[in-house]
Amino acid sequence: MTQTEPARNYIDGDWREGDSAPEPSVNPADFSSVGRFHQGTAALADEACEVARRTFLSTDWSQWPRLRAQVLFEIADALDAAKNEIADLCVAENGKLRAEAMGETMGRDLEKHDTTPGSPAASAARCKRSCPARCRCFTAKPRASPP
Repeated sequence: MTQTEPARNYIDGDWREGDSAPEPSVNPADFSSVGRFHQGTAALADEACEVARRTFLSTDWSQWPRLRAQVLFEIADALDAAKNEIADLCVAENGKLRAEAMGETMGRDLEKHDTTPGSPAASAARCKRSCPARCRCFTAKPRASPP
């Protein structure tokens, strides 16, 4: 499992490389190459935070908490769908046991079944009932104004 392109930082719609050359990511168990990455910097983190704050405050996004919640649930579902690949990467990059790496990806499975008021699953269900047109809001553009 070796990536071909170095991992970069995604900020304001662009992939950014930072200030240094790509560094190797090495499997600690056998010293094989897992891939390469561009090291993040404090300046890149500050820029990402500034872009996020500016976007939040200058768009309708700040007025749509249900939409934000739905997007987060969809991201969690995408991570859940990729949990085997994520666990494999944790094993390769950190030398973890596979069972331990899988345990770190199980949080979403446990939360899906909790339907008590205020739980993530109950909130997602409430969101889908109240804004069914936006159930796939992570992959579709939101409407210009909230319903």
